[in-house]
Amino acid sequence: MRIKRVTANDDLRAITQIYISAWKEAYRGIIPQDYLDTLSEKHWSPIFKASGLDTLVIMEGKRYVGVSSFGKSRDEFCSGWGEVVTLYILPDSWGRGYGFALFNQVIQTLRKQGFENIFLWVLAENSRSRGFYERCGLINSLENKTFELAGKTLLEYRYILPKQAG
Repeated sequence: MRIKRVTANDDLRAITQIYISAWKEAYRGIIPQDYLDTLSEKHWSPIFKASGLDTLVIMEGKRYVGVSSFGKSRDEFCSGWGEVVTLYILPDSWGRGYGFALFNQVIQTLRKQGFENIFLWVLAENSRSRGFYERCGLINSLENKTFELAGKTLLEYRYILPKQAG
């Protein structure tokens, strides 16, 4: 297993397939199926172009199995915080330690960038991800927000990583 920063030489199609596959599996029954059925590479192109976000991938041999984008908080009320924006693993690789390895590298990188406080948003209905982040040491702050996606109102919780963790 190898973790590295995404560069122009990486296969962005293979990386976006991680997002598509993970969304279709993780959000089945949470996000409207019609929306999941229309997911394509264009949904994630902006992440790779976003100013201020770093992206790491985890690879097994030459196969991309996970991806995470992160950087300074996108939310004004968390100015000065680091944010894990995305973290996805191919569904056929769930439960093999890739998520923990990638998450720990992301946290180490954010700490090296000077972020003492780190958070992420997770869908309230996504119990699998919530459990994963809790096992990683994050705490549900009980702060939440809603947003509309494909005609459905979705609730997200803000999870925070205590300063001493990670």
